Amino acid sequence: MHGMNVGVTWTYLGATSIAGAYKITLIEPVVWNVGSEIVITTTGDKFSPGQSEVKRIVGKSADNKTLTLNSQLKYTHLSEKRTVGTQKPVDIYVRAEVALLTRNVVFQGNNDDSWAPLLSAPTCPSGFDPSEFAVQTCFLGRYGPELGTDQFGATIMLSGVMGQPGQPESVIGRFSNVELFHVGQAYRLGRYPIHFHMNGDMPSSYVSECAIHQSFNRATNIHASNYITVERTVIYDIMGGAFFLEDGIEIGNTFKNNLAIFVKTSSSSINEDITPAAFWATNPNNTYVGNTVAGCSHFGFWYRLKDTPDGPSYTPNYHPNKVLMGKFDNNTVHSTGRFGLWIFPQYTPTSKGWTNKDLTPSVAVFSNFVAYSNDKGAEFDQSNNVQFKNMIIWDSYTTAIEAQTVFRNEDVNSYYRPFFFDPIKGPVVSDTIIIGSSTDPQNSYTQVGLLVPWDRGELISNVSFYNFPDATTPAIRPPVIHGRCS
Repeated sequence: MHGMNVGVTWTYLGATSIAGAYKITLIEPVVWNVGSEIVITTTGDKFSPGQSEVKRIVGKSADNKTLTLNSQLKYTHLSEKRTVGTQKPVDIYVRAEVALLTRNVVFQGNNDDSWAPLLSAPTCPSGFDPSEFAVQTCFLGRYGPELGTDQFGATIMLSGVMGQPGQPESVIGRFSNVELFHVGQAYRLGRYPIHFHMNGDMPSSYVSECAIHQSFNRATNIHASNYITVERTVIYDIMGGAFFLEDGIEIGNTFKNNLAIFVKTSSSSINEDITPAAFWATNPNNTYVGNTVAGCSHFGFWYRLKDTPDGPSYTPNYHPNKVLMGKFDNNTVHSTGRFGLWIFPQYTPTSKGWTNKDLTPSVAVFSNFVAYSNDKGAEFDQSNNVQFKNMIIWDSYTTAIEAQTVFRNEDVNSYYRPFFFDPIKGPVVSDTIIIGSSTDPQNSYTQVGLLVPWDRGELISNVSFYNFPDATTPAIRPPVIHGRCS
């Protein structure tokens, strides 16, 4: 399926648009048509993922940078530069993303608006709190009136024959500039908007410059399929994990320059979709470059790496949590309810990867990550050899960067055996900026800047802390064990 090229699929606000405004100005010109739908992302904190807004373009300026909208903005959407610090000032940017949802080729399910009033739910009276111990105040954490229908949307499945490496591809799927709307089927496994299902290597397949919105079950699902490219694609209003790797044997897939907006909790699929991630990675040997997540209920990126694959790909002889790292670079997450980046459970990559017999550590680098206005910026747990480099994190609600526990490579059960910290291949946080508050140096928004592991070792190198004014909001802190700091 190929639609007409729309040029830029998403960009940024060029100036702040206040609530009540009918116009927005972009940072660059676009060729989007009058009559097209766009979405403007929230720039609020972790409690505001539902503040992204869909509008229709009714007019454009001559330079194609100012758009007139069909109705007033309900919320203010920021576009501003903030300078933090005096002796060594740092410039940071808070800019709402603006994305095009309309394409001239549309794949959609039935959408009967007459059913919506019967199945919609009001906004939570005190907002939806995504914390794991929170008591919710409304049904299923609804963010406001939503189209209900029967949550039975259209789906595309590409399922061929699981081939061996080097064999011809049994199925090829190519999608560019396609709009997928009212898609995915709730309460049913395997019924996703675009589903690559157990095909082996698929280097000729891609999802490029598409728009997937109002999905009742994920966005793109890659199951036991490898070497697919998903790029410059916009997703909005997605129930459950969105860009999804399924069993844990999927390798070589590339996700670049995508935008994920309002990925939200779902109780109509499996447990993983109750606390969804915009990018759900079950195997580390994949590439994530230049992606942005804005206003999601739980996680931006979740590296959920298990000791053995799930589902029909299960084998006791392959270990995703030991596989060599692919690439994670230049990604951004803001305004999400839980973590920007979460690595859990254990990740202890080794030089050969995937086998328990290899104990030689290999480094997994997560670089150039930007995270702001999330509950937490980045965290790893029960892991080793994980290195955070060149990150900038500000206005986290709880912690900017956290390392819960460092495990040995050979066996997570050998927890109390002697451990020798390796400053080259061990856990590292380096060349990073952590800002407690980007707006008020006297009152840190972040409760803890850097939470270090309670045992073992971690190298902290060339990390700059800004706006942590007193001991109640420390820049660095060990964890509290049984009421005491370790």
